[in-house]
Amino acid sequence: MISIVVGNNSWNKSTCGEIAAAATAAAVVVVVVVVVVVVVVVVVVVVVVVVVAVVAVEVVVAAAAVVVAAAAVVVVLVAAAVTVLVVAAAAVVVIHKRILWCWSKSSHRFSKSHLVWQHFAGSGLITTTAAVLVVHAVRIVEEAAAAIVVVVETVAAAATTVVVVVVVVVVVVLEEVVVVVVGIVVVNITLHRL
Repeated sequence: MISIVVGNNSWNKSTCGEIAAAATAAAVVVVVVVVVVVVVVVVVVVVVVVVVAVVAVEVVVAAAAVVVAAAAVVVVLVAAAVTVLVVAAAAVVVIHKRILWCWSKSSHRFSKSHLVWQHFAGSGLITTTAAVLVVHAVRIVEEAAAAIVVVVETVAAAATTVVVVVVVVVVVVLEEVVVVVVGIVVVNITLHRL
């Protein structure tokens, strides 16, 4: 028998064969584990890339929707502004004609300004014009506020999605790296002890 001394233990030739077989089995297991880990990492990376692509498409679609909504708001605002200008211009023309009419019909018993404002108050022209202007102003403010809210919500949702995806990717990759490193260290320690 050939004796081999390892530390304080004495081993014969058959024991060396068992050690070699055990080391080979351990190496095979480690290789399999590493291959599995690499495959998992590749799959995770592919999934993450697909998810990021899908999120990017969703963000682009959301941004396009925001642009369309903003364009619609602009159209509404322009229409409202044009309406207000037309109403105001018509009111100015009518008021001017009424003033000339009142001045031509005024008597010595009433002042010209008194007759003018009395006629306007009676016809309701000033009240109607002011109401139209106020309604359109409120609508403009509401549409602008809604557009701002949509933009802010879309940007916040996109930013949150991107942050979540990045965090998940980092955590998964770090976990796989730790598994691989620990496996390599364990293999080295095992082989050195053998």
